[in-house]
Amino acid sequence: MTRKTTNNVILINLTDATALKMVKELAKDSSNVVMVHHANVRKGQRHVSDLEILELP
Repeated sequence: MTRKTTNNVILINLTDATALKMVKELAKDSSNVVMVHHANVRKGQRHVSDLEILELP
């Protein structure tokens, strides 16, 4: 359920599945993905490239 509130804020009641679906949809465009410091550290530990992350299902 979505409802508009004041100041152009939209409140959305999300289930885990719905949130994951939205994140995956946004991540289809790599310009929406930012690798933060923690992600870069973990990538190095796991020997994973940016491209491998972006190609995840």
